[in-house]
Amino acid sequence: MWYDYRFRAYPDRTGVAAEVERHIDIHRQAYNHTRYEYQILDTDEDNIGSAYQHQKRLSEWKTEWPVFSEVHSKALQKTVERFYENLSTLSEKKQKGHNVGWLKWKAPREYDREYTTPLRHRARRRIGYTHDRGEVIRFVLQLEYRVDDSWREVVRFDHDPQSDHAHDVTEEGVHMDVYRNGKKIRSEEVFPPMLAGEALTFAEEHLNQHAERYINRFETWHEIKNR
Repeated sequence: MWYDYRFRAYPDRTGVAAEVERHIDIHRQAYNHTRYEYQILDTDEDNIGSAYQHQKRLSEWKTEWPVFSEVHSKALQKTVERFYENLSTLSEKKQKGHNVGWLKWKAPREYDREYTTPLRHRARRRIGYTHDRGEVIRFVLQLEYRVDDSWREVVRFDHDPQSDHAHDVTEEGVHMDVYRNGKKIRSEEVFPPMLAGEALTFAEEHLNQHAERYINRFETWHEIKNR
C-alpha cells in the first residue's frame, strides 16, 4: 500500500507560497539528480537500480549538497520513488511496442505560476504567467494533445514583449498560433490590443468555447481519431 504525506498549508499567509515554491524546486533538483545518477553510476557498487537502494544515497546527498537537508526526508524518499515509478511505466510501454524515449530532465518553471488542466482523453490546457505588483507581464496559454507519449501544441496564445518568438498583446492584439505536425502554420488575430491581464482572460474564455473544435481538427489533421 502506498501512502502520501499530506500537511495543511495556508498559501495566503505571508511567505508560505514562496516556501512551497522553494520546496517544489528542491524536489525537482532531487528528481533530476536521481535520473543523473541512474545513468552514470554502477548499479551494484553505488546502491542504485531500485528506489529502496537509491534512497540509501540520500544521506550522502545531504552531506555534499546541504540544500537536500531543507526538505523532509520522507518527501525526498518519495521523489526518488517517483523516478523509479516513471521508469517502470516507461519500460511497460516499451514492452507493449510503444515508441518511447528516455525520462525527461525537469527544467525550472518558466513562469511564476503554471497550471495544467485535463480537458478530455489525451488533451489538456496549460497556462503559465508571471506578474509584477499584481499586473500580468508575461503569459502563455496552450491547448495540447498527447501523441506518442509527448505533448504537442494544438493552439497557443502568448505575451512576452522581450521575446523574439512571442507576441505583444498591447501592440499587436491577441493572436492565436495554430500548429500542425509540430510546427506553427499560421497566426490568427482573435482580439484587438489590450492589457496583458485582460488578454489572458479573453484567451481563456475563447479556449473554453472552442477547445473541442480545435481538438477535433487536430485529430483529423494527424489521423489519430481512431488510434
